[in-house]
Amino acid sequence: MQEASLDTWTSIFFVVSIFGLFFSSLFFLKGRHRLPSVWPIPVLIFGYSIVLFQYSLFWTKYINTFPFLNFTLGAWFLTFGPLIYFYTARFCGVHVKRGLLHFVPAFVSVSFAFAFYLRFYGIVLYERDSIWLGFLQLLSNPWLAVFSMSLYLLISIRIWNRFQQKSTVRIVNSWMRLLHGAFALFILSYASYFILVQFPFFNTSWDYGIAVGMSLSIFMIGLFVYYEPSIFNGEIDWLMVEKKEQEFSDENSQYFFEKMVAQIKQEELFLNGDLRLAHLSEFSGLSLHDASRIINQHSGKNFNQFINDFRVERAQELLVSTDLSVKEICFVSGFNSKVTFYSAFKAKANKTPVEFRKSTHPRT
Repeated sequence: MQEASLDTWTSIFFVVSIFGLFFSSLFFLKGRHRLPSVWPIPVLIFGYSIVLFQYSLFWTKYINTFPFLNFTLGAWFLTFGPLIYFYTARFCGVHVKRGLLHFVPAFVSVSFAFAFYLRFYGIVLYERDSIWLGFLQLLSNPWLAVFSMSLYLLISIRIWNRFQQKSTVRIVNSWMRLLHGAFALFILSYASYFILVQFPFFNTSWDYGIAVGMSLSIFMIGLFVYYEPSIFNGEIDWLMVEKKEQEFSDENSQYFFEKMVAQIKQEELFLNGDLRLAHLSEFSGLSLHDASRIINQHSGKNFNQFINDFRVERAQELLVSTDLSVKEICFVSGFNSKVTFYSAFKAKANKTPVEFRKSTHPRT
């Protein structure tokens, strides 16, 4: 048996896998108020980080010392497709029926693998190795994983194409193309290993290169979703398809600002907790750049502060006219986070919501 050892590349991959675990945890913590819509992506990053860690164990031969650590490998690849599908569906507002059923193959795979690898520790759960090992090999077959990921990618693209007919926001269209493109690159990188390994020129360097491609694809997806609010609010413009270098006169700029404010109030767009500058710019017929500049010029605030002012005004109305709790008013007014609500309210009213309510109801 070859002795386990580390080299530069495997050390890097170990570090990257640990970073991935940290990044997915940070994603959960920072984006916890967005978890209902984005949870599949932190899980995707977490799962791939475990896969990369297991790959590193294989390359360094440490997997021979800790064979049991390998039992989740096949199952994770059966979850990646459903996770992308779930994210796309939630992004497009599509309800996923019988959602847990999509993860049954992965659950069965990890269960069989768990039972099989227990044998390394002297625990035998079944006697007929050939049958159970056959099931395990079937569910661990890489081409089954490629088929599963490709199928879910096609389903996700189909969902997006239907949604795209209702959405005219250019930056959102580019967003989903990049997301699905990155996952397609991941599938292609993964499948290429099992094709290239058949050729005599294939060596460990090729293996490392494929792992780099897979890692870039997955972490690219993670970064896309992590920075999504900043991109859609115009704070990051590298994803923009079009930026008009259009100069407005003061009169025209004021006209578009007043039109934007009237539309926000009339349609109560601020009540949508997922409202982004990209959507508002499209409604107003402006580029993302122009919408951001006009808001900054006439309100002296960025997009989030600008929209939160409307939400605070609604919250003030509700605090005076209703008996709703402060927590209920927070979410009814369009905020997604109590922390953001309290911060925005204090900045505009110079009082906390509780203090404001007491000042308007001095006897209560």
